[in-house]
Amino acid sequence: MVSGSKGRDADIEIDGVVRWYRSRRPRMDVKFPILGLLMEENMTGYDLKRRFNDVVGFYYRTSDGSLYPALNKMARDRLVTMTIHRTGARARKVYAITPRGREYFLAMLGEPPTPAFVHNEGLVKLFFGRHQPRVVLGLLQRTQQREAALAAVLEGARKEFIRQEKDPFRRAVFEFGRRIQAFNAQLTKEIATDIERALEGAAAAQAKHRSAAGLNGGNAAASPRRYREALENGRKLRD
Repeated sequence: MVSGSKGRDADIEIDGVVRWYRSRRPRMDVKFPILGLLMEENMTGYDLKRRFNDVVGFYYRTSDGSLYPALNKMARDRLVTMTIHRTGARARKVYAITPRGREYFLAMLGEPPTPAFVHNEGLVKLFFGRHQPRVVLGLLQRTQQREAALAAVLEGARKEFIRQEKDPFRRAVFEFGRRIQAFNAQLTKEIATDIERALEGAAAAQAKHRSAAGLNGGNAAASPRRYREALENGRKLRD
């Protein structure tokens, strides 16, 4: 803990950072990625959900509970149209972007993005890790293994992705994600190593302290006996 005026200044700075993040925490409106996908082709709700899971889901997640209500609202706002396509007994709702939807999407595309705000359950558990140090260290080490495995997958897919994808912006998104994933894997490994060393150092210090305490206790117990022996020897010499 930092004390004195420097500590108060640090608290003020941290409070300012927290307020700044809180003021920018709301996520991107789900309408934007939906319209972006519909800019490419007409899709059903199922198609949109699949594209979210396969592509956009690496950076932005949604669920049925937000996707379909958003599509219904966008249809009411005339950002998209919905038509029913029948194939035999099967009916499919197909969504298409409208001119108004294109205008809205392009306007949103030009706005500055909301700064990222990290919601990480692992970091919250790490914050309270001192209550079960070895358990939380194990969680961190397993997290590092998963991070490293995903980093290896992205690295292995890099050449094929670049070969197939000609859009420089989507290449950039992939490369951004690949590098961030590799960085996360390496950073998690380093932090886990640092924590493990710290725990081993603390355990060694405790063992040394217990050993010293045991020796001191033994000396204390032996002192009265040695004092009596010295007195007895003194008497013998006088006699």
